[in-house]
Amino acid sequence: MAGQGPAEVHTATIPVDHSQFTIFDVFGDDTYADLDIPRDPAWLVTAGRSGALFHTSDRALSAEVTLEVWADAPETQTATADAADHVFHTANGRVMIACITASPSDQNVALPGPGDYHLRARRLTSRNIAEEGDPDFFQEVWQVQIWPRT
Repeated sequence: MAGQGPAEVHTATIPVDHSQFTIFDVFGDDTYADLDIPRDPAWLVTAGRSGALFHTSDRALSAEVTLEVWADAPETQTATADAADHVFHTANGRVMIACITASPSDQNVALPGPGDYHLRARRLTSRNIAEEGDPDFFQEVWQVQIWPRT
């Protein structure tokens, strides 16, 4: 039932590389490079076999990602340009919140099991993390909700 709250919440601050980060089943045979990248340069998320790839602004250096694992669908959020819903499959029932080139801050997350999952992603805000006098660089804040596809 929606509204019960997430079963688990995982938070990680991930370096952004090439304006991207991923939540992906790195323990299987698939790679995030196999995901179809939308032609629209303003794409937000793409997903498919084994996970999702997220697109940040060009000046984002990191992403603070809160991954919520739900037993059932959470309440529907108001649609915005910075939100997207997708479905992905994991053969192993585990994903990693990760930099696309790997990082010590990557975080392993166990899901309820293998199978298909809904994914709802929202870019909530962007914080300027530059030192005074330096060019502007940002940390984006993302909320990602995952629940089993039934």
